[in-house]
Amino acid sequence: NSLIRACGRSCRPDIAVQLLNDMSLRYGVEPDEVSYRIAIIACNQAEHREHKELQCEISDNGPVLTWWECALSLLRRMREDDISPSLQSISSAVSACEAAGQWQRAIGVLELMPSFSPLLGDDQMKEMNDPDEPANLYCLNAAISACEKGGAWVEALQ
Repeated sequence: NSLIRACGRSCRPDIAVQLLNDMSLRYGVEPDEVSYRIAIIACNQAEHREHKELQCEISDNGPVLTWWECALSLLRRMREDDISPSLQSISSAVSACEAAGQWQRAIGVLELMPSFSPLLGDDQMKEMNDPDEPANLYCLNAAISACEKGGAWVEALQ
């Protein structure tokens, strides 16, 4: 997990995801919630960097998997592996969708959460991977921002 985190912090999300993929077969260690979370965070940060620098990759070899898609794929794999994603994992995936202007996907990720409220108060002190944990302001703000970027202001109000 430390190595995945270091790759993410060193702007190498590609290596972070590769390490996650190789954990069980190559290193004999099963990925856990933390492994997935830090890889999703690395993807989110990469998506934000690419959009901040306005450097979108174009490939002549067919479609390129973008970092927001990678974050969603990792979130899906967590569920397939019966690992409950933490609020931070979900929030990072929503944020990656927001950076890419993928408002429909951001809303879709939020719909995975059982509740959108209450947003403030003692419920925020729950254990990070509590399945009943409500969306926090970061998740909701990222989803609203994604709607705004996509011109879906009606959806943002809902």
